[in-house]
Formats: sequence, C-alpha cells, structure tokens
Amino acid sequence: MYIHISNLNRQVKEADILYLFKAYASVGHCTIHHIRNTNTREPDTYALVDMADTADTEHCVQFLNGTLLGGRKIIVQIGS
Repeated sequence: MYIHISNLNRQVKEADILYLFKAYASVGHCTIHHIRNTNTREPDTYALVDMADTADTEHCVQFLNGTLLGGRKIIVQIGS
C-alpha cells in the first residue's frame, strides 16, 4: 500500500520523508516525483511511500497529515 504526500517543498529529500515516517511506522521505500502542473505550469512535487501494514498506513495518515516539512504543510493520503 502506498501513501501519497503532496504540497512538498522541492528541496525535501527522500531521507527527510523517511525520517519523518519511520517515527510512526515501518516504511519500505520512498520515491519523490517532480512534475509541472498542467493548469498553472508551476512545478509540483509529490512523494509515494511504500507501507507494508494497513494499520501503519492509517496511523501515518492520521498523525502526519498537515505536518510541517520543509516549511510547508504536507498533505498525506492513502494512495491506490
């Protein structure tokens, strides 16, 4: 199962995300994606974090959604 993290600062690294998430659960791996928003043409950054356990996934979403990371409030959601 994946967690989708959006509203990331472009300076945030995979190690930063893993450090934050490992405080709450066992984490597989993290991948950061840099894209360009098709509507605004502004750069956008999001990450996917691989989680092995459903309970851990829900726990992370509950506690980390809205947390500050790199000076921005991140949006943490369960991915598909």
